[in-house]
Amino acid sequence: MTFAHKISMFLPKFLRNTLKQPWHNLELIIFFLVSGGRFSYNRELGNFYAIKPLLSSDQKKKLPIVTRSPREIKRWMAFGRDKDDKLYKWLLNLKNCKTLWDIGSANGLEGFMVNFLHGSNVVFVEPFTPSIESILKTNFLIESKLNKKLNIEIVQAACDDKKGYEKLINHTKPVAGETFNSVENGINHYCDGGRKEMSEKSLQWIKKITLDEMLLELKIKPPSHLKVDVDGLELRVLNGGKKFFKNNIIKECAIEVNDKNPIPVEKFMKNNGFLKFDENIHHDLGDKFTADFFFKRK
Repeated sequence: MTFAHKISMFLPKFLRNTLKQPWHNLELIIFFLVSGGRFSYNRELGNFYAIKPLLSSDQKKKLPIVTRSPREIKRWMAFGRDKDDKLYKWLLNLKNCKTLWDIGSANGLEGFMVNFLHGSNVVFVEPFTPSIESILKTNFLIESKLNKKLNIEIVQAACDDKKGYEKLINHTKPVAGETFNSVENGINHYCDGGRKEMSEKSLQWIKKITLDEMLLELKIKPPSHLKVDVDGLELRVLNGGKKFFKNNIIKECAIEVNDKNPIPVEKFMKNNGFLKFDENIHHDLGDKFTADFFFKRK
């Protein structure tokens, strides 16, 4: 329980609800600044960025991340704050991570963290154009500020079970930090019952790519570690990599599983030589379930 939550218990409910978000935002800013975080502006990019040390890390240098919207700012300020976040701990303690494939990268926090801490090659795979722009700008910022070339590749595509082209539906504003976007023919497969009833704010034709295509046709460096966060399409992503998972270089995987997918995902991974060694449950409401599953090769 945070300090803000403790204080709020003494307030009337209507006032508690009114002040909740502004107070938590203020608390988050204070935590960010006390932890050594700072805000600045880059004229070349025309964007603000936030720089901070990675919490719980021995690395003393600070990682700069371009923040192009309030959502991206809050996400970066809070990144690593939860001491019980097993995904953050997994990223923090990766062993012999030569290459990470980050499927569903959003604005790339996890991938940039791994590159920054471990010097790993990172492959970002993300379909949403504003998120890709954030990744490109952060890459430029880090290379210019730290005066070093990052070993990263950026793939703007939706990872799926079949390659081709398809419409990407943006359910919210097409701005940085938004994450509600769906491939059209998978709209019923997303978590929490699908997104068919959600509004369509904009549409964009995008490339669909499979894990097998990335490895065998694009010849992208195979990963030693894999992270998948695709809001319910994780089984489709895995089914697009039946040859990919035969590659013995893959050591560990972190896969977000949703709703009815936990058992099929675990079965798929077991059939391909992986065992689940940990999990981090975000919520379990019966038919609405979200967790991170962690696998390692047998």
